[in-house]
Amino acid sequence: MTLGRWRYAARMRIARDLLTGGAPPSGVARRIGYAHLPTFSAAFSRFHGLLPREYQEREAAGRR
Repeated sequence: MTLGRWRYAARMRIARDLLTGGAPPSGVARRIGYAHLPTFSAAFSRFHGLLPREYQEREAAGRR
């Protein structure tokens, strides 16, 4: 795994954890270094298979 790929994976895991904790996707995007929410959403979706909001809703439903 290249350093760039490792960094991308680490950022996506941090994003997942922040979203699980209830942080809004726009705040998560900024916190992990994305200037634009659509760019973050596309990257998150490629890595996790769901949009950030979908992931957050799915996690919230699983905790009920």
